[in-house]
Parts: sequence; C-alpha cells; structure tokens
Amino acid sequence: MSEWIQRRWLLPAAWATVALLLLTLVMREGMARWQAAQQWQALARSAASVPVDARFSVEQLQQSAQANSIVLNQVLAENHSWQIKGRAADEQGLQRWLLAVQGEGLRPLRWSLEQAESAMTFELELQQ
Repeated sequence: MSEWIQRRWLLPAAWATVALLLLTLVMREGMARWQAAQQWQALARSAASVPVDARFSVEQLQQSAQANSIVLNQVLAENHSWQIKGRAADEQGLQRWLLAVQGEGLRPLRWSLEQAESAMTFELELQQ
C-alpha cells in the first residue's frame, strides 16, 4: 500500500514542481522585459529633456558643405536666416547637403540653381 501512496502523491508532486519551475521562468522573463521597457522610457524622458541648440555657425555650414563636396562662396547671416551662394559638383551632392542641413533644423526658403561650365552655382536662403 505504501507503494501505491507514493505513486499517487509522487506524480502530482512532480507536475507541481514542473509547473512551479515554468511559472518561475515566465515571471523572470516578464520582469526582465518590464525592466527593459522602464529603462527605455527613462532614456526617452531624459532625451526629450535635453535642450536642442539649433543655432548654426558659419563654420558648421562650411564643414557640412565640404562633407558633401559643396563650396560656399558667400555666407551672410541675418537674424535667423542665411543667404548663401556657392558651387556644387552635381545636383545629388547639393540635395544630400540640403537634406543634412534640414536634419539639423534649418529650412530652405528660396533657392536658385544654374548650370555653369564646370559645376552648378546656387543661391539659397535658409531659416533657423
């Protein structure tokens, strides 16, 4: 009879142990995901609180233009806008530079583009 009692209690005890282990694994995974989500939310809050300095300098414009094979011949700053004259080797380089400048918070207001002998000349007004 003791063997029958052992079998009767041993199998449910084994299943209870397996269920407890599975529950522990599920809880650990859930807690890890919850903590990761909390960390991402804290990071997003801290990133949102960082002040953005959208002021651009002539040097930053020059460096950004050089990185895209653009030559700036004249840069005039007035209040929150820039009057720029320059040369570009091709339209794609100028377009890449304009997208990069827009990514930095500047907005093109007016522009003109002319084909010259060896390059394209452009005039551009940007606003901060």
